Amino acid sequence: MLDFIEVRVLGPVEVIGLEKLANNAPTGHLLDHAVRIEADLLDCLLLPAQTCVSFDLVLPESHPRFDASTGIKGGNSVEEAMFQLLIDDVPIAERRIKVPEGRRDCNFEPWVISLQAFAGKHVKLSVRSSGHEQCLPVLGCPRVLGNDLGRKSPNLLVISIDTLRADHLGSYGHELPISPNIDALAREGTLFQNAYSPVSYTLPAHATILTGQHPLVHGVHDSRQRIDPERSLSLASRLRSRGYFTAAFTGGVLVDPAFGFAEGFDQYSTREPSGIIDMLQKEKARIDEDGHRFSGLSPAMNWIERHGDQAFFLFVHTYFVHNYLPHDEFAARFPADLPSEIQQLSGADIWSLDVARDHRLDPLLVRRLHQLYCGTVAEVDELLVRPLLATLDDLGIADETIVVLLSDHGEEFTEHGHVFHGRSLWSELVRVPWIMRGPGLPRGARLDKQAGLVDFVPTISPLFELAPDCRWTGINLLQASSGTRNEPGIVLHLRSMDGYGAYCWDGLIDLPWKLLREVTEDGNVRGVHLFRLDEDPYDRGDLHTTHADRVARMQVELEELQRSLIESAGALPSRGEREAEIDGALLERMRALGYVDR
Repeated sequence: MLDFIEVRVLGPVEVIGLEKLANNAPTGHLLDHAVRIEADLLDCLLLPAQTCVSFDLVLPESHPRFDASTGIKGGNSVEEAMFQLLIDDVPIAERRIKVPEGRRDCNFEPWVISLQAFAGKHVKLSVRSSGHEQCLPVLGCPRVLGNDLGRKSPNLLVISIDTLRADHLGSYGHELPISPNIDALAREGTLFQNAYSPVSYTLPAHATILTGQHPLVHGVHDSRQRIDPERSLSLASRLRSRGYFTAAFTGGVLVDPAFGFAEGFDQYSTREPSGIIDMLQKEKARIDEDGHRFSGLSPAMNWIERHGDQAFFLFVHTYFVHNYLPHDEFAARFPADLPSEIQQLSGADIWSLDVARDHRLDPLLVRRLHQLYCGTVAEVDELLVRPLLATLDDLGIADETIVVLLSDHGEEFTEHGHVFHGRSLWSELVRVPWIMRGPGLPRGARLDKQAGLVDFVPTISPLFELAPDCRWTGINLLQASSGTRNEPGIVLHLRSMDGYGAYCWDGLIDLPWKLLREVTEDGNVRGVHLFRLDEDPYDRGDLHTTHADRVARMQVELEELQRSLIESAGALPSRGEREAEIDGALLERMRALGYVDR
């Protein structure tokens, strides 16, 4: 029998609590509320108006400061909120914030206060909030920081340039000066000459990059699924458990938190670092006042500056190359000698034509598309990669930071009859760049062993003293070989994307050989292809009829490896719920990038 029952409307704090990400694993720290305001998701301390929280602590002796981000969730545009920072009950700083007119939320803004006057002292540090009772002030990632002079492990900066073909970088053989900053990174570090993605689609490829698992294991094949953190422990989660500060600045869409990518990150932004929103946007990227970088890159640069003396993992992802919107000065570096009516077409114009033509284009349009693509590669090299690397140099932490540059997949320019990507597994789509530089890595090395994106996490983990994980399906490519080749082949597996009909491609790369198969929905193989990549890097000379024995052997090996991967997935723990929750805004961005039907 019930003694008491109460029915009431939830207050703002309780509502925010209900918005906590359902898949968030316990992290062990105080900030267990993931709060999203527009494009930014942060671990937050919730401070309803008239609240004060205090911490008893000894401040660092070197460069102590309070570092946080302030915002308002569910506010009232007539009212404002205020944060006060106190030391031993004496206010030393305040931040007033007001919800912009017509909105309920106020975006996160950094709030950094020097505590140098109290360096090394035992203090009571307090944060007090005030404001309208219907607004909820939130403090994102509040910390007391100081120079980490005893750092033993390096920082990690991972730059993922979506849709970047390996062969469009000078370091991978491109004949034009298209990527001088990326090429310099390669000369100073280690380059994997034969790196491959298991897919040609952003979502499963990035899930593989950040978990060390093949798509058949992490199970994220399309935009209806999300990463299961129980089955697929992220690199960010592992590094955060070691005390690393973690942040991601991404283009969102198929790497949105809705798909589980925010797991392990203190801060996760989906504000495209180049400022480009989608493939149909006519407006070029915004450039900072000095003309040195994309203005959208500023939050990532500021985060590095704020955390440069801490052990950090920063993930930067951009769709800029995907979007075919270079500034004219970059596109002009790659003349195509085209008629004026073709030369003036934008990527959005060509995309619209392409949709009507089932991804097949007139050769002149392809040349224009390729010109724009090369321009975006040159621009992202100059306005994103160069400033990020320069920031490490300016802060004096380049020698303490492992920098990784890679891509999730390439792009097709009618080499096999189509343009863009996500529909097949030809080499122009699955061969990707993978470059690393930093402490513990060979300098000027070009490794020709076969490498998969699934090997990324197992390869770099020892550099951060992370123990091997039984959930990985990749291997450490820097580990000394026993002298006999025992690396498994690279399994390729692409399921149907949303809106493109039922089909599946799979394949196996066992250098120098590559097997590709087209598989129907019911599992019947309707086409088999065999290529020798050292002689035919673009899959143009099908050898399956003249090497029937090899085709048979590789098909058996492929099916055995696929069964093994599926069995591995079945043996791993799972939280069960795998469906991604996609809101209207995210769905519209997915449409704009061509990933779901219009």
